[in-house]
Amino acid sequence: MAGSEENKKDPKDVYLGLRNQALGMTLEKLTGVNAIGTHGVYGVLMETGYPEAIVTLAAFLPGDASLYFSTGGGMIGGGGYDSVRKAVVNFNEKADAFIPHCKKSPAFPMPMSGQTIFYILTKEGIYTAQALEESLGNGKEVLSPLFFDGQEVITQFRVAADTKKN
Repeated sequence: MAGSEENKKDPKDVYLGLRNQALGMTLEKLTGVNAIGTHGVYGVLMETGYPEAIVTLAAFLPGDASLYFSTGGGMIGGGGYDSVRKAVVNFNEKADAFIPHCKKSPAFPMPMSGQTIFYILTKEGIYTAQALEESLGNGKEVLSPLFFDGQEVITQFRVAADTKKN
């Protein structure tokens, strides 16, 4: 029995591995994908810090999405649902317009509680911007429309997963 306990991975380590894999995604790894927009967007990560966990939405062209929780668990395979694919493509298309409100980032800190950070993956590099989740949700930030598009991806993912269960 002790051996099986040793083989269990810490949920935080699994989360960090998935997060690093998402942040390290390149256009070349997304076989047959064309980047979109002026800046060549091909993926967006939206991370929100909560007191109990960090939630990361990773959304890549041509429409795949995953949702990771720092406490363990999440959802993968969002690209298997038409509604999710459409929401992901929209999220990536809209992200291109927000690049002027971002800066290139060589580092990828995790959000503090109450904070949302966007990482927009482009052919030019990774751009980032952040704001308080409450301000984003209340439409008070220039990034609020992008936040709402990310929330739509999550909503479509959850609806599709719930429909599959029933």
